[in-house]
Amino acid sequence: MSISKIAEAVGQLDDELVEAAEEYVPEGHSAEEFVEKTGPESPGLPEKRSGGERNAAHRRVLRVLLLAAALSLALAAGLLLHRILRDKPETSAEESDKYRLSVVSAETVMEWPWEYRTLFEKFPAISFGERNYLMRGREISPEYLGNRLGTVSLEQTAEGEEEVRSESFEVWEIRNISPEYLLAAGKDGIYEVYRMESLADGTEGYEMLPENLGDFLDSYGLAETLKLDCFSENSGYEEKGWYRLEDDVFLRQQLSECRGAKLLPEDSFDRAERENLSFTVTSEPLGVYKKVLIISEEGYLHTNILEYGTTYEIGKEAAGKMLEYARTHAEKAAFEPYQNTAAGIIREINAEYVLVDDTELCKKPEDGTVYKVPLTDIRIRRAVEYAGLTAGDLVVVTYEGDVSPDHEISGAVSLEQGFLTGEGVLIPE
Repeated sequence: MSISKIAEAVGQLDDELVEAAEEYVPEGHSAEEFVEKTGPESPGLPEKRSGGERNAAHRRVLRVLLLAAALSLALAAGLLLHRILRDKPETSAEESDKYRLSVVSAETVMEWPWEYRTLFEKFPAISFGERNYLMRGREISPEYLGNRLGTVSLEQTAEGEEEVRSESFEVWEIRNISPEYLLAAGKDGIYEVYRMESLADGTEGYEMLPENLGDFLDSYGLAETLKLDCFSENSGYEEKGWYRLEDDVFLRQQLSECRGAKLLPEDSFDRAERENLSFTVTSEPLGVYKKVLIISEEGYLHTNILEYGTTYEIGKEAAGKMLEYARTHAEKAAFEPYQNTAAGIIREINAEYVLVDDTELCKKPEDGTVYKVPLTDIRIRRAVEYAGLTAGDLVVVTYEGDVSPDHEISGAVSLEQGFLTGEGVLIPE
């Protein structure tokens, strides 16, 4: 479908279409197969249908319904919450003079069939040593592993099926990190970081946070696993600029001198109207990607690298020294989006790639690029084989790697259908 036709379709929605689409369920499926989930990590109301069946007219009715009836509220709230909790702006594609439209997307989640799940989506939770762990969604290279701790037998039943699937994972320490909080698990040389969620007796992980900053630094090996180099300067949530430090040794020294800083109660940190630096935290051993660590002028260290907000009171003096050092030693840097995206129309799907052409989004057609999205990752392949994306669809590619000189995208993690609105290309929730 061309961009102009999508725009026309969105503009002509009426109440009857909305009511009809609300009651629509694809043939061969039950209403329960629709997954509704909203939140900062994985909002969305996806559609599920059997592989090979496309039912294009009904699919577009349903998706346009979601865009028209829910997007104004759900997308605004979802992306705002996503921004508040991650302390990052919403996902955006390249922001330059190349495009006549801005491109933003919201994350969606689908209940994929068993054969289209990654290994760790099949077994997202493990129990080991009287503790329960949840996957962080990040693979970890064997070079970061310490001692092998043992093996764990896993069983899982796919939704709507009776068959019990079994697997055995190796369990490993992550070097410099206490296995009480994080460990690695997997098989055949492929491992993922799992974080402690609870004890066997039901005690929740957030109830077991280190009571002082020193224990926090030691338990997660932050002297080795954390780098404070890229940050934004902010007044409350308003970003004043992006910067990069070549050397973060001084900042680490200041943190080590605040080892006695006490853990504060939940919700004790309010970023609003506070001058602060927000450091971007990406760490393979920690299993985190673009989380944040905030230092505020009032003397607080706040981070979400544990998935829930954690705050230590380091004091105004130490915070002031850290802010002053960063402000005087950093160089200006380009804006860093939470995720990299590319948007365009699928021109071709072959045995190796999905070819995505952004020409129709460009101010000048000659500036258009045809991106090559590899089909090697099951997260991309399932979008074609199961979700049914095909040539002519407008899509948004989310990736964590780079774009090569011949326009091949590395590290693509999702391929979603988008729709054109006055604000840009959106993936409906």
